[in-house]
Amino acid sequence: MDEPMLTAGVLFKHNSRSAARQAARAARWLVERNVTVLCEVGKEVDMAPALPTEAAELAMRADFLVSLGGDGTLLYAAGLASDREVSILGIHMGSLGFLTQFAEKELTDALAGVLDEDLPVERRMRLDVTLRRDGEVVMHATALNDAVVSQSSLARLTELTLEADGRAVGSYKVDGLIVSTPTGSTAYSLAAGGPILMPRLDAFCVTPICPHALTQRPLVLPDSSRLQVTIGREAGASYLTVDGQRGHPLEPGDRVEVARSGFPLLLYRSRTRTFFDVLRSKLMWGERLGMGDAS
Repeated sequence: MDEPMLTAGVLFKHNSRSAARQAARAARWLVERNVTVLCEVGKEVDMAPALPTEAAELAMRADFLVSLGGDGTLLYAAGLASDREVSILGIHMGSLGFLTQFAEKELTDALAGVLDEDLPVERRMRLDVTLRRDGEVVMHATALNDAVVSQSSLARLTELTLEADGRAVGSYKVDGLIVSTPTGSTAYSLAAGGPILMPRLDAFCVTPICPHALTQRPLVLPDSSRLQVTIGREAGASYLTVDGQRGHPLEPGDRVEVARSGFPLLLYRSRTRTFFDVLRSKLMWGERLGMGDAS
């Protein structure tokens, strides 16, 4: 038998039996086609002939990743491969997600498209996020969706200042501030009143959460910008969250620096399903909402 030509990492939603079953099915299907399959240590039950591998090593060795679950599972997979370009195939186990464009019933067809190099791959911008305290790096992470600075105490606004390329943008008294990619514009930023950006735009969106001044509206900035959010000296307890996956408590004077990452995410995309199809499915985008038959 020929040596396997490709290595795939298969990841699935924790505590989801249906996702685990489909992951095992994907592993068997790929191995039958001479692909080496890696799965996470601790999740190898019923995954034979997949090879149990530590998560970080899996992300480094795989030629492509298969994520079975929801958008959260895909964000986890993207976080594992934060410092390299790796393609991810997202299979949604429920309704279609913004990131997981393929339905469960499309699993084998989508896998065949990957092996045949017949699926388009979309480059999605990611954020390089650095937390500095007294000049020292406290946390560093890569975000596909967003970096969020938010207050963590009840009924108290946090005080933040924003700079872009070393120049003052403004001061905020808010519940928080979201810096999102175009991909993340349909996540927390949208819920906070931010605009929807097409995924391939080269831009950031900065969205205040419940600003005290109603004139402070979302900003769209070019992706070449280097942003800095500084926690005010009188600010209450605050927290930095990256993609809803990682986080760190903030202190007055801390600086959160955000710039475009040098490692975009490569996302397999459906040939037949557009971004607006997903918007209509998830948000009823463009649908006419009536109050009933006027007759």
